[in-house]
Amino acid sequence: MIAYVQEPSKDVVDVRELFTLRICLGVTAASHVDMALGEGARDRGALADQIPGDPDHAGIGFVIDPITRAPIRFRAGWTADADINELVRRCTPGRHDDQADETDEAEVIDMPAPDQRDPGPGRDQGSDRRRTYYSDDEDDDEVGEESA
Repeated sequence: MIAYVQEPSKDVVDVRELFTLRICLGVTAASHVDMALGEGARDRGALADQIPGDPDHAGIGFVIDPITRAPIRFRAGWTADADINELVRRCTPGRHDDQADETDEAEVIDMPAPDQRDPGPGRDQGSDRRRTYYSDDEDDDEVGEESA
């Protein structure tokens, strides 16, 4: 079940304490944070009332970790329709004009199942998985492999 509340001080969702996951985006009052996320959430660091309301800060909010009860700041991704349309226009084979109609279809490429893929040079299907690592140390340019 999903419920949305625009005004946390109104008791339109009288069972809000039963929701196991609650998200609080930017709100206008400090008291709204506790109403949305639970008592003491703002005191523990969920400062959703301090999130600016401009487009550069859209999608920023807080959620409470179910184990530690600590607030976690997040940013939800959003892509405008115009950007998606541009991506489709650029990625559709043979179509790079703004006149593409909705009946045009891109070529569908069959991909092999994971068990049918080439394992790569020097490896067979039954070999150990290996992981390449790079050292973070500035003085050390070590590169190596380890078995997983």
